[in-house]
Amino acid sequence: MHGTAELTRLKLRVVRFLVEELGFRAIAFEDDWSLGTQLNEYVLTGRGDLRTLVRQLSKESRTHEIAELFEYLRAYNSTHRDKVRFAGAEYFATRHLSYDAIDEYVGRRAPDRLSELRRSLNPIRPTMTDIGDYVQRYWREVPAADKASYIAKAEAVHDLIADLPHRANDRDHAITEQHARQIRSFYTAFSLPEAEIWAYRDARAAENVRWWHGFTRNKVIYWAANAHTMNAPNLRFVTPDATFKNVGTALRDWYGDRYRSLGCTFDRGTAFGGVDLPPAKPDWFEHRVSPTHAY
Repeated sequence: MHGTAELTRLKLRVVRFLVEELGFRAIAFEDDWSLGTQLNEYVLTGRGDLRTLVRQLSKESRTHEIAELFEYLRAYNSTHRDKVRFAGAEYFATRHLSYDAIDEYVGRRAPDRLSELRRSLNPIRPTMTDIGDYVQRYWREVPAADKASYIAKAEAVHDLIADLPHRANDRDHAITEQHARQIRSFYTAFSLPEAEIWAYRDARAAENVRWWHGFTRNKVIYWAANAHTMNAPNLRFVTPDATFKNVGTALRDWYGDRYRSLGCTFDRGTAFGGVDLPPAKPDWFEHRVSPTHAY
């Protein structure tokens, strides 16, 4: 459940244990990749205003408790040489930052191809500052035929970056290509019927977590809702009606027992948006953690 103070603090306790006792040095978080690069800069160096950054997260993550996560990571990194790095695992709010990073990279590394890049990149650059509003405009208002053009240009941007000469371990190129992947995923996803977006989103998030694991070469904490992290091959959402392979299932397929999911739940309380959740019913597994049944 998003937006619950106690569960978020419980997750933070788990993060502290994994970082301080088990040597985890990377986090993949259920939010946007491009914003995640700014949050990574904050936890590594302290640059940026944390309140401003947290306000740009998805609504359910704009909480004091989520800010405590970044305050902890910054405090840890300020006193340790072996830093903990942070990344967003999602494409759904890819900001201007990714477009700017790609343009800057090509201008610096392959200026002879900058005009070619801009012919594809500039027409798909978001036209609105509020990326949430831009998502709704593109998803709900742009005709399907026009969306095909956006996807083709996003593919061309990615292919151009992937084609540029680079060393096998060129981390600058790897980050730039990851920016391009998120742009491609953004336009592809919001061209799909709503029921198909869920499967597409979790498939891309799983790939992003796997990429982050390879990029950091370290053990990764994947922070997300249980519906994404659990090993549930036939996960079903009721609204919209969709059954799909979620992130946790893909990670278990790839990593086997090296991927472990720790689920967090509760018996009763108030959830994000002020929704009151009554005590769990006897046939729900949360009933075991009610005040009269707690171990």
